[in-house]
Amino acid sequence: MKYMIFCHNGWGDFSYKRMLKLLPDREEVLVVGDVMAQDELDYGVDSVSLTNMLSLDLTEYSVIVCSPYWLQTVIPLQPRYMIALLERCPNDQDAEMWNKYSELLAAQADIVGTASERIYLEQCLRREGIFLLSGESPLTYGAVSYRQDTLFLNDYESIWFEALSCLNKGERLEQWVCVQWGIRCKYYVDLVTEYPNHATISYMAATYLYLLGRSPEAVHYLVNSFEQMVLHDYLDCLHSHYRFFSSMAAQTGELVKAINIYAVSVYSEEDRLKVNELWNWLEHGKVDLVKAEIFRLNEDYASAIRTLTPLNTSESKSLLRNNYVQTFCYEDVLRLTEESSLSHEEDGGISFVDNQLIQGTVHMLHNRHYEAVTAILTATTVELSALQWLSEMSSYEESAERMLRSTAYEQ
Repeated sequence: MKYMIFCHNGWGDFSYKRMLKLLPDREEVLVVGDVMAQDELDYGVDSVSLTNMLSLDLTEYSVIVCSPYWLQTVIPLQPRYMIALLERCPNDQDAEMWNKYSELLAAQADIVGTASERIYLEQCLRREGIFLLSGESPLTYGAVSYRQDTLFLNDYESIWFEALSCLNKGERLEQWVCVQWGIRCKYYVDLVTEYPNHATISYMAATYLYLLGRSPEAVHYLVNSFEQMVLHDYLDCLHSHYRFFSSMAAQTGELVKAINIYAVSVYSEEDRLKVNELWNWLEHGKVDLVKAEIFRLNEDYASAIRTLTPLNTSESKSLLRNNYVQTFCYEDVLRLTEESSLSHEEDGGISFVDNQLIQGTVHMLHNRHYEAVTAILTATTVELSALQWLSEMSSYEESAERMLRSTAYEQ
């Protein structure tokens, strides 16, 4: 397998150098930009200039992308696989833009890794194939050979190696996703015994149990966390903690209970209308719609998408499209919109303006500048405020250009 690495701020700031020794089936590893000669020897990599990279056939490479600012360069080249390594926003970057385009990077990727547990959990609730590249366990979970050395792996390194091996073979990644959830779950459950009154630790234990589909066990830890939050006067936990019970109830099929719990946490008229809609769906036997919407309202878009994908009604497709919008799966949004248009289905689809803006973003990421501008200008004929997307596009392209200038290495 051939690999190519696209760093954010050059090789020196690449945080996963040891991981390169663990790449399965490695044949060639190229780094776009300058690499010190000693590092080339130590890590078995070769540097390649941006110009020379563009002359290569990236369909033969799995690309490791560490910055959302590479999207315009990488996507049009159609690499074999895209491996996204998500990072917190650097201090010198605009956080709103970095976070949005990091979501778009994750949506484009075949597999996602991050050393941040916060980003990891957020992504686990958005999409499949997410892995944590950090941990606390001192135990050895296997070994791999690199040249003349034997490298002993910790838990997350072993899981990442196995997940990449599955990717290269075209196999599904769920087994290793669940293995890692199980390890993280055990870590926090064990930690609760040491710190039984720590709200965050109990909440983390509840979260991993929930991800594993073990909501009846998770409830105990969420109750403990909620009680500790209330005792310490963190009264905003009605939304962050109490509403989570509704998602757990939905996971176990207790939909009446799920709606009742969600109803307690609502404030606005819009939320109350949503409660009425949930009851109406349940009365008409649309249990999967209720379950999926409860998941979405708890920001568990991944479970909502899994629930809705097998369905084939206009309502389910509309809800599925809404989840794709929330998770920045823009190509899927456009696909469902086109399918609905071709079949003349009437549903609560996205607005004309939003559809144009999404089209514009997709065109921009594929480096189709003229089409991107045309789509956005078309949106402005209905809503002049859509012009701000042109400003965002310009800012993104300027940031990408600065990164290219700082990292490209001309041989």
